[in-house]
Amino acid sequence: MSPDRNQLRSVDGEGDAHRDQHRGTHAGRDIRGGTRATALPWSVTLQGQYRYASRYNGFWMMPAVAANERAAEPDPRLARLGRQIVADTVADFTCFAPKRIIVWRSLDGHSGSDLLPFFLRDPRFVVLLSHYRVRSRTTLETYELVSPLPAPITPCRKGI
Repeated sequence: MSPDRNQLRSVDGEGDAHRDQHRGTHAGRDIRGGTRATALPWSVTLQGQYRYASRYNGFWMMPAVAANERAAEPDPRLARLGRQIVADTVADFTCFAPKRIIVWRSLDGHSGSDLLPFFLRDPRFVVLLSHYRVRSRTTLETYELVSPLPAPITPCRKGI
C-alpha cells in the first residue's frame, strides 16, 4: 500500500525524505502527524523508538468528516467527531510536545484531502502550532518545536 501523500503524517517512510525529515530526532523523542494509512507511521515510530505523541495512530476518519461538511444535510455527529479529533490532538501534543510535526499537503488542490486547514480552524491548534517553525517545505511541510508549549490544562493520558 502506498502512503497517501495528501495527509498529515508523522513520517514519510521512503528513502531520503524519511531520513531528512527525522534528521536530529533521536530515540525517545516525540514525533507526530497523521495519515489514513496507519501501519507505516506506527511501525516506523516503534522501530525508531520514538514516543507516539497522539492517541490516534492515523486520521483515517477525517475524509468522512470532510465529506460530511460538503453534504447537503451534514450529520452533526460527524461534525462533532471532527472537532473532538482536533481537541484530542491539541491535548495530546500539549502533553507530549512532539519535536517535529510533518504535514503532507494537498498537491492536487482538493481541500478535502488536506488536513491542515481543518486543524487550523481551531484557535487552540493555531496557538499550539505557533510554537513551531517551518523547518522545510517540499512535498512535506516539517514543523520544528522552537519554544516550550504551555502547560496542559487537562490531565495527560497514559500509554504510548
